[in-house]
Amino acid sequence: MFVGELHGYNLAGQLVIEDPNRTGTLDLQVRRVQADDKFKQAAANGTYGVVRLPRDTKGGWCMDSGVIWATHLPPVYGLVPVPVRAAA
Repeated sequence: MFVGELHGYNLAGQLVIEDPNRTGTLDLQVRRVQADDKFKQAAANGTYGVVRLPRDTKGGWCMDSGVIWATHLPPVYGLVPVPVRAAA
């Protein structure tokens, strides 16, 4: 099993949390804050994909560690299994 990770995707979305909730009270309203271009650019520059191979090192049927299989890829939104043909 491989896991796709997307790092930095919601950097601009941090504004949604910080700006409307300055009072510290629970806000139950769903809202979207449009980020400035400088925040969008920072988010785009910091976004990259990673493919990780989880491992069960203790034999307990629980993935307790992982190996980075590929990193600094374009954004990874999902993985698709592809059958591999044996060499002839």
